[in-house]
Amino acid sequence: MARPDQNKAEQEQAARDWWHVMADDARAAENFAAFAQWCDAAPGNRETFDRISLAYQQSRMASPLRTKPARRQDLRHKPVRRVNPLRRLGMTLAGAGFALVAALSAVAVIPRDAAWQEIDLADGSVASVAPGSDYDIAFNDQFRNIRLAHGSIVISAAKDRQRPMQVITDQATVRVVGTKFAVSIIGNDVETSVLEGIVGVHGNAGEGRNFELKPGDRLWLGAGHDALQTTVPLANALEIRKGWQSFRNAPLADVLDGISRHSGHRFVLSPLYQGQKRITGRFNLTRADQTIAVLAKLAPITIQPVTGNLTLVY
Repeated sequence: MARPDQNKAEQEQAARDWWHVMADDARAAENFAAFAQWCDAAPGNRETFDRISLAYQQSRMASPLRTKPARRQDLRHKPVRRVNPLRRLGMTLAGAGFALVAALSAVAVIPRDAAWQEIDLADGSVASVAPGSDYDIAFNDQFRNIRLAHGSIVISAAKDRQRPMQVITDQATVRVVGTKFAVSIIGNDVETSVLEGIVGVHGNAGEGRNFELKPGDRLWLGAGHDALQTTVPLANALEIRKGWQSFRNAPLADVLDGISRHSGHRFVLSPLYQGQKRITGRFNLTRADQTIAVLAKLAPITIQPVTGNLTLVY
């Protein structure tokens, strides 16, 4: 008879083996049904897989970045992208007891390291970058530019009237001299919030409107709808840094992406809902369970946990 510690060791080894299988796109698509069956096959399998998965995630997590780069340098900081373990997943879940009639060609929302990066910039500014963000930083004697392609950034900008700082996105260019503000990209929208100082925003699409934001102002710009400018309490101006994010008619996939990046929870979303389910509201992206429960009430969706940090949405 196998000893309890031997059974535990075998269970942990099986969880490690499954983690490596699910981290490979091709193998994951072929083995997901067997993985789901393994999760239900013995008590503790799901919990062991979650623990192993979390351990791998933490071991890959970069420590907060603190650099003092020299001026005249073209700086490029890019957080590491995680391999998508369930991308384009063809799932057959009947054997695992899930109520799906046919296999879904699902879209996975990828978890990234759920930790913000604090970056000391060469000019004395400080940038806080949200997990999973995609950005470039380029400073020299003539300009201070940050290109944000995805995610969120909170900046305490040092004053420099000769070199205004610019945060450039596809939707808008945010320009400041010295202030504290936040810029977030949510799907096709960009949100700018101001805590201190004056911020200028130039729309990069359509008529290219200009906006001036003061402390407490928040502006949404995006394709397919009018600009929306509101005023929020100063305590909420940089709420994204605490995990709070407001969504305005956003696709469900964008909301799940935000939860995944900030909490590390993983989602597999049915392609039937890509771009169809729209969500408006303010959510705490770090509290995955609570936010998922609220989303289930806002949209006609089914939430099915697979493991403690993997959820199927259909």
